[in-house]
Amino acid sequence: MQDPNDAILSELTIAEWFEAFRHITAPAVGKRGPIRPGSGVSDMVPGPYPDWHYVALALRKLLETVDEQKSQIEKLVRRVETLEQTK
Repeated sequence: MQDPNDAILSELTIAEWFEAFRHITAPAVGKRGPIRPGSGVSDMVPGPYPDWHYVALALRKLLETVDEQKSQIEKLVRRVETLEQTK
């Protein structure tokens, strides 16, 4: 993967984008914090704003789910095409 500081975002592949996002969110993995910001004590995760890791990890999970579903849909399409050819 290219240097993230020199990356042209529109030219990144999905795999490259996910890898960069995983790298950026790696410090937040396994950290604890309050469900509601401002309540309780949370681990300090360096970032642009307090509790940013909630948003980042939720977005990461959402995108991984969408990517997985896209892959499953593509497999189903291939299975349907195969079934149609065997008729």
